Amino acid sequence: MTYDPFEVTKALQHAASDPAVSSFVAANAGSGKTYVLSMRVIRLLLNEVDPAQILCLTFTKVAAANMATRIFKILADWTRLSDAELKAQIEAYGELSPSEAMMSRARQLFALAVEAPGGLKIQTIHAFCERLLHVFPFEANVPAGFRVIQDLEQADRMAQAQDFVLTSGTTAIVSALEILVPETDEQSFSKLLNDALRKRELFSSVISFGGFLLEKLKGELIAALGLGAEETPEFLKSQFFSGGFSPPDMLRMASALGESSRAGKLLLEAARTQTNSDEIAAQMEAYALIFNKKDGEPRKDNGLSASQSAAHPEIVVQFERETERLGSLGEKMRAAAIARNSHALIVVVDAVIQRYRDLKGFRSSLDFDDLIERTQKLLSGDSSTWVLYKLDQGIDHILIDEAQDTSPAQWGIFNALVAEFFSGKGRTAKLRTVFAVGDEKQSIYSFQGAQPQLFAQNSLTISTKVTEAQLKFEQVRLDMSFRSSPEILNAVDRVFQSNEINAQGLSFGPDGYPPHTALKRNLPGHVEIWPLFAKAPKKLAENWLLPVDFISE
Repeated sequence: MTYDPFEVTKALQHAASDPAVSSFVAANAGSGKTYVLSMRVIRLLLNEVDPAQILCLTFTKVAAANMATRIFKILADWTRLSDAELKAQIEAYGELSPSEAMMSRARQLFALAVEAPGGLKIQTIHAFCERLLHVFPFEANVPAGFRVIQDLEQADRMAQAQDFVLTSGTTAIVSALEILVPETDEQSFSKLLNDALRKRELFSSVISFGGFLLEKLKGELIAALGLGAEETPEFLKSQFFSGGFSPPDMLRMASALGESSRAGKLLLEAARTQTNSDEIAAQMEAYALIFNKKDGEPRKDNGLSASQSAAHPEIVVQFERETERLGSLGEKMRAAAIARNSHALIVVVDAVIQRYRDLKGFRSSLDFDDLIERTQKLLSGDSSTWVLYKLDQGIDHILIDEAQDTSPAQWGIFNALVAEFFSGKGRTAKLRTVFAVGDEKQSIYSFQGAQPQLFAQNSLTISTKVTEAQLKFEQVRLDMSFRSSPEILNAVDRVFQSNEINAQGLSFGPDGYPPHTALKRNLPGHVEIWPLFAKAPKKLAENWLLPVDFISE
């Protein structure tokens, strides 16, 4: 029998969409992920599942709208087909030899889905959380009439919070800014602060973890970087010349090595700077250049020529010892600066977050991050048993689209919802299933907390629960591309299969990197490899003390 990849893919799609089986589907781009998910929803409806019992979660409003449009179009078309045409369509979806009852139900599905209380629940995770919090406001500790603020309003309130904090003049903020401002310019400071605020839930969890106060957290930062409590940037700076070469030592060495040699010139310059300049930074820079290049890397052979090393072995030993001391001290100084700067940033970020929360609280509003956070707490807190019991009576089948972009908190919500599916009465009362489809290679929402490796981890967790409940679970992988040509797909595979390191991060399951198969094997394709563009030299930041009407380049 001839191997037909299309028939194999069709069989896999039927297995993944089987309404009697829970499944996780790993699918390459163009392999029909949305098609399979839509197929599963339709097969659930064909098999007597109430539309109100199905919850389909997508990542974006556009994806939810597209999926709903696709499903409703199929169901609407079925109302107009002849019996033979309808039977062929149902069989193409994997329901072999449909009964008269199933045929009759297929013609009614459009009306059933439209008239279902609340409609067919195809929505974003945020929309689901919003609805849940409105149903259980007391248990979730949110205002009963809260409203959700959109991105533009959220950015505006965050800007208000920043302005309020940065102009507050409190001792803590002034001290933090005195540390941060000399390290940055206006643009980079703004970017740094905004980047940190985008991770505000992470900051908040760290600060609240174990009841950390900001000062206690400072001690934790110092310890985590391998520093002692006394090893502050100021203390380490004071140790820079302690045990090092004194100006007389450097003059003597310069004379011995030759004042015109490279090492001799550097020694003389450092001795002069230490003697004549009051600027500690200039003294440290000149001294460090004896042993290190401008980029901080140690000089090869300690900066001494072969003849100098042979003639003055005692100086070689002194240079080696001092290079090692400065290297160790430099590591500590950088670590201390990181601890100090990080703590200063946390102080500012924490104050901005608190002010931002106050602004939301004044108007009884929540943002998208709040929806996820409050829902996760609702489903894991003291009231979770009651909430899950009520939900358990209303949802029997949960489907997740683009699961590779699901964050840990969102997976927590999903796992809480399905916890009762496969335990206690939930596993025996009626058939309950879960379904997720995704492609780890296509994860693009890391800035919103997505962790693609959790797709494989949760697949293993769910499969264990399902099999322990003596129910069926399928792990399906769809490799066929209905979209691209063999030349394009083969080029991609060669890049990532030629070296194991290249494939890291593309797949976290036990099967490794999934190769591609092209359906359109005769489709032409062309791959060009262009030279890399050189990175443009980075411009030095402009002085932010210039007048605001100064015209830059």
